[in-house]
Amino acid sequence: PGLEAVVKFLLSKTELTCTAAGKHPLHFAAMAGNPSLICLVRHFMKKQGITEADIAGATGEKDLNSIELQAPLTLAIQMATMKMKDLVLSAEPSSYSLKLFMKDCPEAVPLFLQRMKNLGILKDVLQQANLTSLDVAAVLRESVSAAESILDCATTRPLCDEEHYPLPRNVSFAARNYEQAVWNMLNRGMWSVEVFTVLDSYDAWHYRGWKSAWHQTLTNTKFGRPIRAPEIRVCHIRDLISPQLFVALASSDTDCKIFGNRCVAFLVAHVFENHAGPVEFVRCLVNLWILILLNLHTWYLHEPESMQSAVIVVSVRFLAAQSVVEIIWEGVQFYGYASIGQARDYLKFENFNDFFWAVLPSYLWYDPQCEVVMLLTIFLYWSRILLFASFCEPIGRTLQPFTNILQNLGPVLFITLIAFAAFSHAFFSLRRSSFDESLYGSFVTLIAAGLPSEPSDNELQAILLYVSVTFFTVFILNIFIGVIGEEYSRLKEECDLGFKQLRAKMCMEYILRKHFFQIHICSKTMSKLVCLTALSIGLTIQFISVCNNGHRYANLEGASYVMLLCFMHGAFYNSPGSHKLVAPDEDDPSYFWYCCEAEREVVEQADLREIDLNIET
Repeated sequence: PGLEAVVKFLLSKTELTCTAAGKHPLHFAAMAGNPSLICLVRHFMKKQGITEADIAGATGEKDLNSIELQAPLTLAIQMATMKMKDLVLSAEPSSYSLKLFMKDCPEAVPLFLQRMKNLGILKDVLQQANLTSLDVAAVLRESVSAAESILDCATTRPLCDEEHYPLPRNVSFAARNYEQAVWNMLNRGMWSVEVFTVLDSYDAWHYRGWKSAWHQTLTNTKFGRPIRAPEIRVCHIRDLISPQLFVALASSDTDCKIFGNRCVAFLVAHVFENHAGPVEFVRCLVNLWILILLNLHTWYLHEPESMQSAVIVVSVRFLAAQSVVEIIWEGVQFYGYASIGQARDYLKFENFNDFFWAVLPSYLWYDPQCEVVMLLTIFLYWSRILLFASFCEPIGRTLQPFTNILQNLGPVLFITLIAFAAFSHAFFSLRRSSFDESLYGSFVTLIAAGLPSEPSDNELQAILLYVSVTFFTVFILNIFIGVIGEEYSRLKEECDLGFKQLRAKMCMEYILRKHFFQIHICSKTMSKLVCLTALSIGLTIQFISVCNNGHRYANLEGASYVMLLCFMHGAFYNSPGSHKLVAPDEDDPSYFWYCCEAEREVVEQADLREIDLNIET
């Protein structure tokens, strides 16, 4: 208290300026880590009209990395002498402090925003901060809770004229057309719509937009039941959809709990249903096409040689062509990473894994008889049938634990492998047989718990047999099965969020590849016609080639498949409005809106009491 009194006296008698070394009294208070002194200095700064941005030499338009001096708040964060609560309470209630917290201490962002809400200046602070999708993406990489709190605060009920043009009280959640009804059935197993989303030029509900498709969607209840009370929200962050945001969302390092946020979940649904979904559908269609050819290829391998050549050649050429197209897509995706300055993010195991499986089938063009490559290719395309699960949420959520269950089984797999190797080595040292026979015997004994028909004459080998079956089969394998069960139960609880992250990854791939496709000449109808035309031409070429056992342009057949597959995939990269996903227009910003069913009021039975009118009889 004595120190504070002295500081208060000195500050009241002088003008607050920086020293020759560029230090301000607020810097010294921050280094001392005393919240009371910081608030005291800020009090006199406010009287003299000085802000922390003025001290650091920054303005609202300048980037935080270009400030001349270190901000006092940044210094206080780096000194780490204050509790989080004191740090937030002593910070200047301004957009400048918000950006400093986002940059240097994201964990404090939720508390700081709550403080701004308590002070009644949250809306002004967010508006002055002028946050972008890049800011949200940067925070998301550091702290999921910080990014979620920013989105929660920036997503509000839109302003409207309650008297003359209010928000609709009831909205029809029925499908708007036959195509949407089929999509909903494939996607959710229901005809009705879960959420309506749009990117609109306004972040308020204006009468001048009453003729727009978005307003008609919400106000017209003639589409039929179900008709529900809506929850209509708009995110006031301009151009929220960006490659950087979806790269952060799809990262395996990002906690999937972020997809529990309605704004994020509906944002992913918007991009998938309007843009990425059709591309993934074409991919599934091509995979099914290839799988049929692979089955024909395998079938005709067992037929007379006179019937083999045409079918095998066609299937191998088409398979290799798809492999070439996938290699091209991987290159386009890398180009997308490079376009946003994050080329290093491509250098991940999962991307190298995708590239390997893209290259592998192309070897069949060189050697169609390679059994190893053909075997791996068969497993590859059968596993890709699971991609159809991405269009049906109930199936996709159920399969989600199976796709991720191996990621956290490293320790128990390592123990199981060590135990198997140890017992196999011991059996090999006692058995006078070849390595192949010994390994086969070890596998039968340890994994299948198979015992020989007669006991061994070698006592040591008999003891080893009994110990191995008891220890490995009863102990190790049961622990392994138990760990798998626990991991499956854990993943099943997060299957809904994991499924949404899977879709976010598909959306990320679409947006990154969209950087390469900057042509916007195809409507949705035109894209479908191009895809169907390419599909028809491809089937015709294959039919002619099989029936005639080749043709005069056989050397160009593989190249034609590559071109047709590129057209099938590329047509849907030109969907209407997709250009805003990668190149937002400064003069025409877009705001993300969503309309979902409002949460129904829960009424307890105890609350159902008759209304007492208090009328005396």
